[in-house]
Amino acid sequence: MNYLYFLVIFFVIKYSTQLKPTEVIKTDKGPIRGKILQTVAKNIPFSSFEGVPYGKPPIGPLRFQPPEEVDEWKDVRNTTREASVCPQWNYEDSFFDGHEDCLYLNVYTPKVSIINSTDNKLRAVMVWIYGGAFVTGYVNRTRYGPDLLIEDDIVIVAMNYRLGALGFLALNISDATGNAGLKDQTLALQWVKRNIDKFGGDPNRVTIFGQSAGSASVGFHVLSPLSKGLFHGAIYMSGTPLNFWAFYRPDEAISRSFYLGEILGIITDNKTALLEKLKSVTAEQIIEATKNMTLLDLPFNPTIESPSVSKTPFLNECSTKKYESGDFNHVPQIIGFVNVETLSFASDVTIFLQSVNQTINQFIHLPGVNTILNLDILKNIVSTGLSDLGTLTVDVIDVVTDLTTDIAFKDGIDRTQKYLIKNSKQPIYYYKNSFDYPQAIHKVEGNFLNGTAHSDDIAHVFWVSHRNQSLNPQSSISKQRSKMVKLWSNFAKYGNPTPNATDPILEDLNWPASDSDGTCLEIDKDYSIGKRPIKPVMKLVQKLLNTLRPADNGC
Repeated sequence: MNYLYFLVIFFVIKYSTQLKPTEVIKTDKGPIRGKILQTVAKNIPFSSFEGVPYGKPPIGPLRFQPPEEVDEWKDVRNTTREASVCPQWNYEDSFFDGHEDCLYLNVYTPKVSIINSTDNKLRAVMVWIYGGAFVTGYVNRTRYGPDLLIEDDIVIVAMNYRLGALGFLALNISDATGNAGLKDQTLALQWVKRNIDKFGGDPNRVTIFGQSAGSASVGFHVLSPLSKGLFHGAIYMSGTPLNFWAFYRPDEAISRSFYLGEILGIITDNKTALLEKLKSVTAEQIIEATKNMTLLDLPFNPTIESPSVSKTPFLNECSTKKYESGDFNHVPQIIGFVNVETLSFASDVTIFLQSVNQTINQFIHLPGVNTILNLDILKNIVSTGLSDLGTLTVDVIDVVTDLTTDIAFKDGIDRTQKYLIKNSKQPIYYYKNSFDYPQAIHKVEGNFLNGTAHSDDIAHVFWVSHRNQSLNPQSSISKQRSKMVKLWSNFAKYGNPTPNATDPILEDLNWPASDSDGTCLEIDKDYSIGKRPIKPVMKLVQKLLNTLRPADNGC
């Protein structure tokens, strides 16, 4: 027993002495101390501050409400480890995770000597917004390691924000107007504006970037008056407000709120009564009640807020109308997608085809869709696949993933590009990412189909330590990371991903701003410039959906 005790003490002391503390930083709310780490590839030291509070715990009467700034504190706060994740269901291991006291952010800066330093340079800042269908996700260094961007002299910020019903319940009444999760993100951006210079970051060079639902969130910030002046560039990676999965009409949002109540045994047709009951149940009960919703049928989403009930509406008008009118935040933007987005959902063929069937049925409700898109044929393919998985071929999966990628991702992203190049006062850069390699995230997770799948590109800009990624500088993924990180960091620094046409890392690449022809960067083993990156069938899909959809995205 004594031997075991001293062994534990030895490792605690050894570990503690390896973690060098940072200097104390005085934020506007109170002093914090982080730790000095080293990047994985080049062993460059950087300062890490994890679990920095930016909002009051949204508990009790603050549940479902817009966030409030955290209270001030006097004593030095150790910000050396990750904070609790926001309440969510862990779909990988099937358990409830998180705590409502979750409004924390992480800051990573290349600047090690912060206070007593002759280095007064303010660096470009990139603020990451994670994806996860608005129901799951969190900031974590094993998933979104900042090392590669740190090595390119970028300050990184990433925040937790509320998810699911806790972040997006909307009843069109003053105490539940919706979009609390997006307002969390805005509050974090306000914190960045007030404090990031203390970490060597430039508050006038802030780029927001995200993937999937985080990418759609980026788009909502571009549209929101609440976020005006808080960022100066935006990068969308596989999602925009015009993707059908990213938004609910106010009536849909209200209907889903009442459905949540029914699942929890709350039977009422009164909004205020429903809200009071939902405040009285536990966060775990709320998350449990919505855990079985599929990723193609998201339980709670951003929505429009009525100015008559919301003092601070995040989104007060239809996304399409704002894009059409030019009533958005005019900043340089990068927008794009990976070539087979829905491939990542195809690892479990049965569940994937069932989800596809649901999606098809949603579109069949639009008159004419079935005839023009031959969805009966696709439904027959799906039905055959479900009834006889033993004979399901890769060709069938290719057909299904291509069409669902077109409908669920490319349609909304490409339409957003068209609106932006027409009405934005700043340059718009367009891309398609087809880079595939043996250790792509979807393959490491057991899906060996070829293509670049949804979320694979996270490993192109972050160090994803838990997914067996190579650090060999000669590996294909290391070369891809070097290029992608250089493009993203150049954009954050200069508003242009290729300001230097003779950059050896980018092999003299010049990525021009996009235009009405859809000029774009084609990302693969080699990079090239092409035109609108969609197939002819996608143009037919877009033409059909533009004809059939009611006022876009429910407005």
